[in-house]
Amino acid sequence: MDNPRALVVRHDAVSRSVQFNDKLIAFAKHWSFRPRACAPYRARMKGKTGVG
Repeated sequence: MDNPRALVVRHDAVSRSVQFNDKLIAFAKHWSFRPRACAPYRARMKGKTGVG
């Protein structure tokens, strides 16, 4: 998943440590999945589908 502020409290790109929102952790535990955060990228790169 991306890093929306409602789900990811803190994401340190250097150490790659992620702190998720407590409600997301409870939701993930209930539905038996483990959230993973994507590496943060520059905003201008979002939404690109191809080169050129």
